[in-house]
Amino acid sequence: MTIVSVRLNKQEEKAINSYATLTGQPVSQLLKQALLREIEDKVDYTIGVEALEEHEKDLQTFTIDEVAGELGIEL
Repeated sequence: MTIVSVRLNKQEEKAINSYATLTGQPVSQLLKQALLREIEDKVDYTIGVEALEEHEKDLQTFTIDEVAGELGIEL
């Protein structure tokens, strides 16, 4: 297990500790969750940008009915 230290100013420390008290969660858990959400958001954004760029290369689109029919799904 790795230990990471984070330097906070007094306002940041007060805000984070207040939020930890409000939620009943340890500060370490809150910080870890926030960082993992940030990473997930960045990955999702990157995938979305790549998908948009790929779509712009071929603007062909399909309706939901066309996709369902192709997959043999009845809506």
